[in-house]
Amino acid sequence: MPDSSNSAAELLNSIPSIVDSENNIILRGRVKSAAEVVSDYRSLFNDDWAASRDRAIMQSMVDGNPPYSDARDRMMGYFGRTNVNWGLLTKAHRNGVMPYTDILDSMDNFGIIPIKPGYANEQERNLWEPVIAEELHRMITHWREFLINWQLKASYYWMWGAAFTFRDDSLDWRWRVENLQNLKMPRGTRASLNNLDRITCRVQMNPGELYAKIGDTPETEELARRAGWNPEAVKQACKNAHPKAMPTDDPEDMQAMWKDNSINSGNTALIVELVHEWVQEMDGTVSHYIADYLTQTQNNATQDFLYKKEGEYESMSALVNAYTNGVGTNGDIHSVRGEAYFLFQSAQAYNRLLCKFLDKSIEESNTYIQATGEDSINELAIRPRGPLVEITNGVEFVERRAPNVANSLVQSLDAIQGIFQVQSSGVAAGAGAAIDRGQKTKYELQRRDEMEGRLSSGTIGLFFRAWEEDYRTVAIRVTNPELQPEHPGGAEAFDFRARCIERGVPEEVLLNGLDFDNIQINMGIGKGSTAERRSTLDFLNASVYQRLDAEGQATLTRDTVASYTNARYARLLVPVQPNLRPPLDQQIANMENQLMSAPSLKMAVIEPNQNHIVHCQTHIESLQQDNQQLADQQVELQDIIPQMQLKSQHAGEHLQFIDPMDPRAKMFKEALQQFNEVITNGAKHVEAEQRKMEKAQAEGLEMPETEGTPQGVFARSVDAAARMESLMGSQKLEQQQLEFRQKLAFRDAEAAQKLRHQEAMLQIERAKKAQAVTRT
Repeated sequence: MPDSSNSAAELLNSIPSIVDSENNIILRGRVKSAAEVVSDYRSLFNDDWAASRDRAIMQSMVDGNPPYSDARDRMMGYFGRTNVNWGLLTKAHRNGVMPYTDILDSMDNFGIIPIKPGYANEQERNLWEPVIAEELHRMITHWREFLINWQLKASYYWMWGAAFTFRDDSLDWRWRVENLQNLKMPRGTRASLNNLDRITCRVQMNPGELYAKIGDTPETEELARRAGWNPEAVKQACKNAHPKAMPTDDPEDMQAMWKDNSINSGNTALIVELVHEWVQEMDGTVSHYIADYLTQTQNNATQDFLYKKEGEYESMSALVNAYTNGVGTNGDIHSVRGEAYFLFQSAQAYNRLLCKFLDKSIEESNTYIQATGEDSINELAIRPRGPLVEITNGVEFVERRAPNVANSLVQSLDAIQGIFQVQSSGVAAGAGAAIDRGQKTKYELQRRDEMEGRLSSGTIGLFFRAWEEDYRTVAIRVTNPELQPEHPGGAEAFDFRARCIERGVPEEVLLNGLDFDNIQINMGIGKGSTAERRSTLDFLNASVYQRLDAEGQATLTRDTVASYTNARYARLLVPVQPNLRPPLDQQIANMENQLMSAPSLKMAVIEPNQNHIVHCQTHIESLQQDNQQLADQQVELQDIIPQMQLKSQHAGEHLQFIDPMDPRAKMFKEALQQFNEVITNGAKHVEAEQRKMEKAQAEGLEMPETEGTPQGVFARSVDAAARMESLMGSQKLEQQQLEFRQKLAFRDAEAAQKLRHQEAMLQIERAKKAQAVTRT
């Protein structure tokens, strides 16, 4: 029952006021005391009590409670009838939550966080963004509480259609998961949390978990105080820790205790009960308060806040994230329903019909006898004789004509089961589905897998849209410059940064260069369904594999292996090989070099949004190759100089777009100066030769022979080649050797990739055949 101690006046006064004692509007700091936080929670708890009772009833069926009350059956004289929960809703719940966990096996990362323009070029972004995503995925999944919180969030989302995540303070990236049992908000709240006036949440922590928020040294206490914690109040709350009491006023908590067999048990863990409250201030900001639920005081002193952060956040969604499966029937968050609500009635009807069916079966299978007299009642009329039974006189067998209700009950069971399967379609595999016998073709099996394993794209899509907000919050907080290793979650965040820096990502990019507003969330292949994921990858392998480049083929093969094993094993079989796919700007620059080397000698067009560093470097490398051919006397001067003129001019135009403070700009400028000396002297000689030929043609004389490359131009070319080698130094030589090794490795990888792909396809075919044999 609701707590009757709160009168109507107390409930009215518990609502945060927006004016002070002098009738002035309070712009910030509407909550005055810790007791007010607890009072707000109790008010909203009482408003939600009836809905909490309904959720407890549905939870009891998922937990396996029978459809009838044994106590009531004893009282009514019905005790002894079949009263069994056959687990239809329990199985649906298990199947419905499973895809949210299975999808993790196919993911290398949760999403790509783009790097802001100006912090990296295209090639650097292609290298650093996957590193950041992989290391962030590693940090999150290695958090000890991650899998528990992920499954709990999926369970609440499936059952009630709403789950919520929040964090204890403004720095910790780790989240807590709650549902409407402990997280309370005013009735009539729209599905968007940003329109809320207040949210309250009651949580239970062990004393050590709470004490870790402030640490055990003066330095950590000072850090906690700056973050918003009150060390003295936290210590007092830890001293007030108590065994968990029986929650007689909370139907859902009572049901949980029945499930855990904790009723009448006295050996419970010590807990600290806290209440969070998030309040929308009049100036548009949101404040966060934490109070001890018991609000115990000493010496009649006012209870202090454990945590207080006024006006810290710009919106409610920055504090509390809602996972809602739709907007309900009227747009209110309390009208949103989960699958437990939609499947409860049919599962309850199925349980009762099947119990009735068993009662009738037992009744019809019994043997009925009748005594012919009083003496027969007193005597033992039926005597066992080993494998035989002796029946004396005075006993008659009764032929009882019972109505045949088995057929109607079976039809009713089939109908209810069909309704249940239709209602659970797209969210869970149907329980008790009829076995489809007979040999099936490959395409029939593939289609059946798609139908049985398909998860509603709308449901999983809404879940991952909400997860995107949590993922963004995690990324923002672990790269927050104010975070220190001593803060909760700080050690893991600094390990993440160190791993990224070790793999080449600059710290400046991590702290200031990430674009959190344009995160590309990874929803996985198949939207949580293993069968659909395999079906999709099989189609891609059969239709597009041969048309992909080496990196695309490796990615497809790796995802295919992961669909039958997991992402870690797939990386072992098909490791990631960088530089298999050159940047797009490098490909364009190579095409421009070919255009400027063609007989037509067309100048390439520069676009302002191109990667000018990649273009400039590619054109200078082509100039270096042309100059080397000239120094080796492998080409004619009049053929190569016009090409070098176009490339040098084009590279010089790209150089104008590069920051002069970039050290690469200085190297490019010096390289172009070396080549321009060769080009200028060579062009003068080509022009002189051209004038001689024109003069001879005008005078009707025989065309003079070209003199070839003059000694001065040849010397300039050799000197430029030597200076370029000196300029690039050992770094350039190593780069050339690396490119050569990459070409060899690319060829080897291409051959090995084809072999691995063939082997993977053979393994997949064997697995499919084994599954087909098992099904049939």
